[in-house]
Amino acid sequence: MIVRGIPPTSITNERARWRSRKVRYYKGGWDVVEQVLPDFDLRPFTAVPEVGPHAAPFAPDLGELANPFLQVVTRRPRDASDPPIPVGVVSRAYSLVGHPRIARLCREGIVDGLDVAAEELSYEVGLSELGEWMNFRIYLPRRFDFVDARGSLGLRLECFNSVDGSARLAILFGWLRFVCANGLVIGQTRIRIHERHIRSLDLGDVRSRLGAAFESVSADRKSMEGWTKARVTTQSMEKWCRGTVTRVWGKKAATRVLYICKIGCDVEVIHPYETPRKVLGRVRGSPKRAETKYDVAQALSFVATDRTNADERVTWQEDIPRLVEELSAA
Repeated sequence: MIVRGIPPTSITNERARWRSRKVRYYKGGWDVVEQVLPDFDLRPFTAVPEVGPHAAPFAPDLGELANPFLQVVTRRPRDASDPPIPVGVVSRAYSLVGHPRIARLCREGIVDGLDVAAEELSYEVGLSELGEWMNFRIYLPRRFDFVDARGSLGLRLECFNSVDGSARLAILFGWLRFVCANGLVIGQTRIRIHERHIRSLDLGDVRSRLGAAFESVSADRKSMEGWTKARVTTQSMEKWCRGTVTRVWGKKAATRVLYICKIGCDVEVIHPYETPRKVLGRVRGSPKRAETKYDVAQALSFVATDRTNADERVTWQEDIPRLVEELSAA
C-alpha cells in the first residue's frame, strides 16, 4: 500500500509479508501515522443486478439482494480519485475496530499510563497492500533501554490488527537491538483480545491493560541480567540445537543458530541434513563466540527477526525465552 504525499524517507526497507501479501513499513512522527493509516466501513453484502438482454424483466429492490448473514468491509476513499475497495467479508455479528482507533489507544496508553511525553515517541506502521492488516509500533525513549556490554536494547510496543476478521487484536512489548534491528519478546507482555472483532469486544480497558503489561518489563530486565551471568559451553549449545531448537524451529534454523553461536557468522543452508553451503557475513551485535545465554538469545533473535512472514516472526521472537531456558548452563 503506497500513500500519496508521504516523503520517501518515511518508507523503510524492512521485508515482510502477511498471508503472502507484501507489507510496506513507514516511519516518522504521529503526523505520518495519521496520514498513513487507512480507515474502513461496513456495508451490506449485496449482489449487483444483472443488466443486458438476459436480465430479469423487472428491477428487484436492492434491499432484497443483501445477504442477511454477511457484510463487507471496505476501505474508505482517501480522495475523489480513490474509490472504496472491499477487503473482506464478515458476519453480521462483526464489530469493526479500525486501525486509527487502535493506534490512538496505544499512544494514549503510553503517554498517560507511563508518563511519557508525546514528543519523546517515534513510530513505525506496517500495512498490507490493501491496508486491511496493520503492524503499529511505538518506540519508547532511551531511558527505558536495557544496556549490555555491546550496546543496548530499546523497548517498543507492537500492535497487530486486521479489519477483515482474519486475526485477533494483539498488543505486546518487545526489545530491539537498533544496530541490527533484531527483536525478541521476553516476558508475558502480550495483551490478547481473545474475541475476534464481535459486538461484545470491549476496547475500553486496553489503556489500563497496557500498564499491567508494562509491569512485566521489569521481569524482562531481570531475565536478561540472569542470562548475561549464565555461561554456556560449545557442547551444550550443540546438543541444544540438535534437540530443542530443531524440534521448535526446524533443522535449517537450528543450524544457523549454532553457527552464529560458534563463529558469529550466519550460514546458508540449502538442505537441512547437509553441511551449510557457505558462510555468510558477520552477524552484527553478536560476539565471535557465544559465551553466555544472553549471547545465545541474540543469535536466536537474529534468526527469528529474519523471518519475512510478519506473524511468524513475532511468534518466533516469543519462543526465545523458552528456548534459552532449556539450554543447559556451564
